[in-house]
Amino acid sequence: MSLREEAGRPTGLADDDGHDTPPPGRGEVRPVTAVTAKAIVPTEAPVRRGRPLRRLVLLGLLAAALGGGAYQGWQWWSVGRFFVTTDDAYVQADISILAAKVSGYLQAVPVVNGQSVAKGDVIATLDDGDYRLALQAAQDKLATQTSTIARIGRQADAAQA
Repeated sequence: MSLREEAGRPTGLADDDGHDTPPPGRGEVRPVTAVTAKAIVPTEAPVRRGRPLRRLVLLGLLAAALGGGAYQGWQWWSVGRFFVTTDDAYVQADISILAAKVSGYLQAVPVVNGQSVAKGDVIATLDDGDYRLALQAAQDKLATQTSTIARIGRQADAAQA
């Protein structure tokens, strides 16, 4: 009997004499003969392809992970360990709020953000065009009042004479 004939027979396997034997039951030990060994062992082993490519990809991913970890570690060691971060902190700083006693347009701001200033330093220069006009109007009003007082004084002198 050939192996193809044996494979089609569900009742059992043929022994060396060609007679059918019942399939082995549970716990029953059956000696392996040449015919049963041929039926169990495949004739050709499957060829595995892609294994070197898989190893190469895994090694590449491992190298990339190690390289990224090394880079992050170097970044932390050289820069990151000096930064302090928190979610709810207050910073101690000498910050002053400037409030102008007069209003006007800014002409120049010679200081920059975060620059230290001392008492008497110029922080901002206001446009003096509005103030020159106000000064001129006040001087004109003073001259008018002065001339009015002089006129009233002459009228009083004229009334007494």
